Amino acid sequence: MTPEEAKTDPRRNALVQCVGVTADIFPEVKLGDLESGANYMICSDGFRHVLTEKELFEELSPECTVTKADMQKKLRELIDTVKAREENDNITVALFRPEF
Repeated sequence: MTPEEAKTDPRRNALVQCVGVTADIFPEVKLGDLESGANYMICSDGFRHVLTEKELFEELSPECTVTKADMQKKLRELIDTVKAREENDNITVALFRPEF
């Protein structure tokens, strides 16, 4: 499914795995190198549904999130935006920056 298809496909919210439903779970893991000074975000689909990639990259760039307080402020603003756009799914997000 392409990102464009995922915006409207009726299966876009279908769970393919769920913790607690079965004894075994097989998480999808992607390995790679972290870049020092880059921001990394982990979020639920409820956070991501109504935000564009452009909004995320602009609001959460390392230049806009220099300090921990900046990161927290930007995430709070984006969460408020998601709620204002009437997202009805759960909203979970974490932002981190590795420093070597």
